[in-house]
Amino acid sequence: MLNNYVDAIQEHVNESVEDLDSLHQILQKRSWTRVERKGAERLLQILVESCIGIAKHWLKKQIKVLPSDATVFLKN
Repeated sequence: MLNNYVDAIQEHVNESVEDLDSLHQILQKRSWTRVERKGAERLLQILVESCIGIAKHWLKKQIKVLPSDATVFLKN
């Protein structure tokens, strides 16, 4: 199950990186519109959430205690 999850996340991350690359190319030519900026913010949010999800799945597989809040990861 973890491998399927990781594969799905990897595909999603690859698509997000391609989208961020496209936004970067736009930014090299001109400033972003408000919609493009919000799109970039959302892509970054999705990538961070994906990292948190992978970390939680990895901890579960390692039979570790899962923190109730993702900010616990940031404190260590």
